[in-house]
Amino acid sequence: MKPLSAIVVHKADAPAQVLAESLRQHLRFVSTAASYDDACTQARQHRAQLIVVDLETIALSRLKALLNELPGITIVCTHRSADDPIFNEVLAAGAADCCLESDVRAIVHAAIRHTGAGTLADRSDSAVA
Repeated sequence: MKPLSAIVVHKADAPAQVLAESLRQHLRFVSTAASYDDACTQARQHRAQLIVVDLETIALSRLKALLNELPGITIVCTHRSADDPIFNEVLAAGAADCCLESDVRAIVHAAIRHTGAGTLADRSDSAVA
């Protein structure tokens, strides 16, 4: 599997750290950011291919701006509710997927699917496969 670098963007530190720690088992590098500007800075600094965005942290209107500011980046959004109608709007704005905040498996699969990083089966130590 091609290693991915990711930035987790969440307004609250505790959930950001929990998600980042879970993602570190599957990705090469994971950092956290609490704002749009911090996410952009870190994505450039760490050459991240993936940004995992909490929809309560960055407004939907900023997703398109994020994609324009960081060409080639994959955005996977997270939300606390699976039934939220905003999911379709997120995909229309250019995000690769929208997953439950707690669904690490779905987040990793979306990242791999949209970055061309290979498959989870490529890693024998993956707990996600």
